Amino acid sequence: ARREILGLDHPDTLRAMTNEARLLGRTGHLPDAEKLVREALEGQTRVLGIEHPATLSTMGELIVVLANEKKNSESIAQYKKTIEIRRRVSGPESPGALSVDVNMIILYIDMGMLDEAEELGRQTYEIALKARGPDDGYTTGAAYNLGGVEVARGRRDEALPWPQVALAGDPSLAQYLSDDPYLKSLRGDSEFERLAAPGAKDNTSGK
Repeated sequence: ARREILGLDHPDTLRAMTNEARLLGRTGHLPDAEKLVREALEGQTRVLGIEHPATLSTMGELIVVLANEKKNSESIAQYKKTIEIRRRVSGPESPGALSVDVNMIILYIDMGMLDEAEELGRQTYEIALKARGPDDGYTTGAAYNLGGVEVARGRRDEALPWPQVALAGDPSLAQYLSDDPYLKSLRGDSEFERLAAPGAKDNTSGK
């Protein structure tokens, strides 16, 4: 109905298309999600320009859809294109750039590209820490995801300090620890269980 009322090129229509594509992707309808997100991206690029926040948001959605389809090379190419624009327009420490980077750490893990995941994770953590401080969501998000990188590498002793760093900045992250598939090998560790306990506080690390 929105398309008929506002027209296919209206920004609200294009935003709705991106939202619909996101829902399709989350419910496993990946080919349909890719088709729709590409249509939205084409329209936004034409109408709003490639540097518009809405266009860049849709580009980020395409990264995820392609990764979930196991189209890794296409997903990485889209990530590199998106992050280049984000960093050029707003800076590497901007929320838009950091959000893309924090998400890409996990996608690299899923792709089995652990060197890339670790390099990006450490880079993102340092940028966010310096620019935004230890309590910022992008700092804690990068730290949290670095725990997943170390687990994927089989380095349990090096993995645990990262959730500690993340929780020191944002204790609410404790609610995700027990069920996080990327940290499952840490379950049973006494310190990890303490971190994951409801109301756990005073989480510190020397990282």
